Amino acid sequence: MESNLYNSRLLKEVEQSNPDISKIKNLLNEGANINCHSLNKGARNNWGNTPLHISVNNGNLEIVEKLINLGADVNSKNTEGDTPAFKIPWGRKEGLELLQLLHKHGANLFEKNNDQTSLLHYAALNNQTSILEFLLEQGLDPNQGNLKNETPLYWTVHYNSLKCVSILLNAGSNINWKNSEGRTVLHEAAERDYQDLIQIFLQAGADKETIDNEEKKPIDLAEKEKTKNLLSGSISSNLDSLLLSMIQKLKADQKEFFESLPKEIQESLQSSLSKIDRVNFIKSTSKIFKKLKKHWETSFPEITTILFEWGGETQTPFNGYAYARGYEQFETIGKGAFVFESEFLKFEDLENGIDFTDAFEGIDSILELCNSQEYWIVKKLYNLFLSILLNEVLTDIFSPESENFWFIFGSEHDQEPFLLYKS
Repeated sequence: MESNLYNSRLLKEVEQSNPDISKIKNLLNEGANINCHSLNKGARNNWGNTPLHISVNNGNLEIVEKLINLGADVNSKNTEGDTPAFKIPWGRKEGLELLQLLHKHGANLFEKNNDQTSLLHYAALNNQTSILEFLLEQGLDPNQGNLKNETPLYWTVHYNSLKCVSILLNAGSNINWKNSEGRTVLHEAAERDYQDLIQIFLQAGADKETIDNEEKKPIDLAEKEKTKNLLSGSISSNLDSLLLSMIQKLKADQKEFFESLPKEIQESLQSSLSKIDRVNFIKSTSKIFKKLKKHWETSFPEITTILFEWGGETQTPFNGYAYARGYEQFETIGKGAFVFESEFLKFEDLENGIDFTDAFEGIDSILELCNSQEYWIVKKLYNLFLSILLNEVLTDIFSPESENFWFIFGSEHDQEPFLLYKS
């Protein structure tokens, strides 16, 4: 009973942002177990974590090394079968350093968790090229499947991890490997309409005629016309003159912002915007907006304002799916600054998102070229271009009838709301 108390205190101490190593040593001297496991609470993948799991996840190199020197087991598994190596902060630069430190002290990098998922899978999922290359150098097999028989190459599709695809293909990943559903990576990319990935997979020899367990080819899973054309080999090279005029308008209206960017980013931005499938974007967004507007007017007649919040997280900040919140009103607190009070919130719909991905074609690769100031300028330009693209759709659907007016806003997790449209 007493040792459980000391174990609990030890786990609590290592959870601190700056653990006190002297306290840790005292707790160990009093009977705490350096390899004790946490209780089954919180997220399931954190069940049964040891102090080393927790410290690795916190990214504290100094504490991790000291715990190892005090006897922490670098190959201990939590309830999900994750060793401490699985808990590295994948999206931070410390991730590789921690993995190398654990490896230096005997961590088995070939371990798999209960889902038979390897470290290579997670590196691919998180688009961590340096970690992926390190693991491949240690001899990890790129053609290892998990319980669903998905290889690391499959996991690049989950978050459109373009940078890791070429590394895995060069390392010998089987482009036509089938998972337990009989699907190849081309099936998965087609279902998500990831056109950049599809092009890479086709160039690498992906079989577009292969069928899955439901006898479906990749083209049968695609939703967007551009994706289907890509898979059928009938992509048109005709330029969209209206799209090009929209780009020129953006450049003229935002000349100061645009010209403040380095030449390489300017050219990449213009090239990226010119590849947007405007026709399909207008068609798909118009359809869903009409459906949602009818629902909002019927169920929430007092609503005047819709705030779309982009999905995503820190690692993937520009998720192209947006989810709606409906407000009775909002407050303007300055030029371009808006406040949405919770007391005026009437609904939030986290299930029926609108797919805006066509409007953000190529933004990820451009943001990688940017410093912090350029990053915000590029985001601003994309947001402004989205409003230009949507103007035709929203003017048609939300044109005021009698005294009803609509305001449509966009928002991200790291940015203030911006006005997309007002009727």
